Amino acid sequence: MSFDVNWLAVMAATVANMVVGAFWYSPLLCGRKWMGYLNLKEEDLNNPGKGYLYSSLAAFVMTFVLAVFITNLNLHGLGAGLLAGGVAAVGFTAAPFVQVYVFESKPTGLFFLTVGHHGVAFLVMGAILGVWR
Repeated sequence: MSFDVNWLAVMAATVANMVVGAFWYSPLLCGRKWMGYLNLKEEDLNNPGKGYLYSSLAAFVMTFVLAVFITNLNLHGLGAGLLAGGVAAVGFTAAPFVQVYVFESKPTGLFFLTVGHHGVAFLVMGAILGVWR
């Protein structure tokens, strides 16, 4: 297995992942709904530094692992990148979150909101990594 990935593409896809998350959880899209599901108020979120740090690290790890898969499967182009991102989103995000949400009795809407975010992020990351090999 090769870990020889395009590091510029990995960094660009990591940043894109964070941009997707920032928009997804903003008041413009799903932020208020997400806060409602978790019974959070604006004042509960006044120091997001730690969250952004861990989210950035997690985004980097997800992007790097996806890049390793795309590299080792020798996938090239937008379509292949989108397919790889979609498969990763279903297999590595949606399926495990089903287990978590069922056992933790979390709202179904929160599941779709969370998995939707990761699905879009994986598609964007896959597109960048597929094109920029």
